[in-house]
Amino acid sequence: MKLIILIYIIVLACITGVSCQQHNDKKGMEMFEAESNQAKKLFLQKDFQNAELHYNLALEIAKKPNWTDGIVMTKSEISKIYAAKKQYKESETILVEAKDICKNKKDCSSGQLASIYNNLIFTYLFWMKDISKATEIVNEVIASQQRLSEDEDVSNLLNGYVRNMRTAGFEKEAAELENRIKSIE
Repeated sequence: MKLIILIYIIVLACITGVSCQQHNDKKGMEMFEAESNQAKKLFLQKDFQNAELHYNLALEIAKKPNWTDGIVMTKSEISKIYAAKKQYKESETILVEAKDICKNKKDCSSGQLASIYNNLIFTYLFWMKDISKATEIVNEVIASQQRLSEDEDVSNLLNGYVRNMRTAGFEKEAAELENRIKSIE
């Protein structure tokens, strides 16, 4: 099935001339938005297979001009499909790929990086119940403060993680993070 989807993506990309599009080209952006919007609609209808197909089309559109924010945003949305299907490991893998892309590319916005960190924290706390991996992400956020502060209030991010930790039942770790935040400020 994945081979059929991949072939469909390649054929559609060739037919529509996606390879000629730039992310700042109006037609390319319209195509990206159309595929993303269709995927969101299908996701809300719980038609995960077709939602993933349309997100993969959006991903291919974003890859042609190497539009990092579009790639990262689309991978993050694809990860939500796997989470909705309770395939949490697959969801995590896609999010980690998106995080690595974003961290290693200067043209990836700090807002996208913060969004990925938030999604990973949520995944680890609520779906996988893995506080050690959540703590690793918290450490990355703290280490990435300078980059994240371009668009994000890092203290607000960290305080949100404290609330999430408490909600997920990790009170001890939430208290430890609160103390770390106080020492950073």
